[in-house]
Amino acid sequence: MTHEIPAGEIADENNIKPGETIDIPVSASNEGLITVFIMLETSDNSDLSDQTLEVVSGKKVTTTLSTPAPKSTESQEVMVSENRYLLLLPSDVIMILYKFHPLAPVVAINLMLIFGIMAFTLGIAGESNRRKRTVSRDVPLRYRVKRYFRKK
Repeated sequence: MTHEIPAGEIADENNIKPGETIDIPVSASNEGLITVFIMLETSDNSDLSDQTLEVVSGKKVTTTLSTPAPKSTESQEVMVSENRYLLLLPSDVIMILYKFHPLAPVVAINLMLIFGIMAFTLGIAGESNRRKRTVSRDVPLRYRVKRYFRKK
């Protein structure tokens, strides 16, 4: 998800001169049941105090975006991209996978969930120890048909 933050408007509202640094709070909340790991990225001339956030269920975490104020005639918008991942893997593993591709942690978390559910299901259901009866005893079909009709 990408957020557009109007840095020019914020600078005008707070009487910040062009070239000075604007500190803008950026918040992330988690309304889910599982802790979320958030990776934040911003445009070239801006900095975030924390690029990774761990947000516990029902909580809100804030970080600070620092960007230079634009010239008074410009309207500048700072782009902040946010990628959220369920914290089911260690955060270091998520960060390494994220370096390959932003969807790599999603694939790894989904595979972990699928294999976990499969292992749980097989653990509960188990393998059947019932004796399996084979119908074919290498008897030709015509003899089996004769036997079938002889019984009836």
